[in-house]
Amino acid sequence: MRNVATLGLFLLAVCLGLGGGHAQAQNGTATFNLTNNARYQIFIKFYSQDTVWPGVSSHYILADNLQHSFPLACTIGEKICYGGGYSQNGSGSYWGIGFFGNQGCSACCLICGPNNPTANWSLND
Repeated sequence: MRNVATLGLFLLAVCLGLGGGHAQAQNGTATFNLTNNARYQIFIKFYSQDTVWPGVSSHYILADNLQHSFPLACTIGEKICYGGGYSQNGSGSYWGIGFFGNQGCSACCLICGPNNPTANWSLND
């Protein structure tokens, strides 16, 4: 009877995640360093599969030619890409995956990690 009770408690613990359950997602960071070397200010967002930085209805602005650093809190393993454009309506020139995150890019992403992966990009016309 005692073995049955022990087995029952073990199975309950596994079902509740108290022993042998899935590991929770760990927090990491990824830092994008962007420099606007284009003619006009650039509106910037960052996209992963589930998140938009700084938010769906907001953006960052690169209005000078200084390097701006964007350290993003993220889930380890999460792929994050930058996207930008001259306008908030998505028309005209774009950088990375574009202001709405709907363009392709060959080298505009970082993978979130515990050791803060960092990359520098110069945004030119």
